[in-house]
Amino acid sequence: MTTNLPVAAAFGRGGELFVFAVGADQQILFNRRTSDGWASTWTAVPGTARTKHSVAACTDQTGNVLVVHTGLNGKLYHAWYTDGSWTAWEPLDDGAGSTAMPMALASGGKEIAWFLTGNNKHVYADGVRYYSADLPGSADSARPERG
Repeated sequence: MTTNLPVAAAFGRGGELFVFAVGADQQILFNRRTSDGWASTWTAVPGTARTKHSVAACTDQTGNVLVVHTGLNGKLYHAWYTDGSWTAWEPLDDGAGSTAMPMALASGGKEIAWFLTGNNKHVYADGVRYYSADLPGSADSARPERG
């Protein structure tokens, strides 16, 4: 696997290590290390996601892996690896937060925040989404003020 973009990595359940990269065809690829070692090939995250930018990844409190990318249309999308399979790609924060720059994710257990560099080179906290059974709803979202 070769790429010109930075890679992202996150630990999943049971110590699995996921690494993400963008291929020459702009597909988002991953490899996974389990107790048996690394997978022999890189695999595309299922779906039609494409990007010209690096991706970001993190893990929630239960070991689910989240990967986020900026689509070719400039909008954010995310997918989860949970219970051995991938969810479909969905817009993050209803597709708001278009950016031409890479993003970062931070996980605090019950919450995940994402940060962007805008086209004006300013850094934005684009959102905080809470993932916890003890909060109202399964994925309540509270959007911090953007500057």
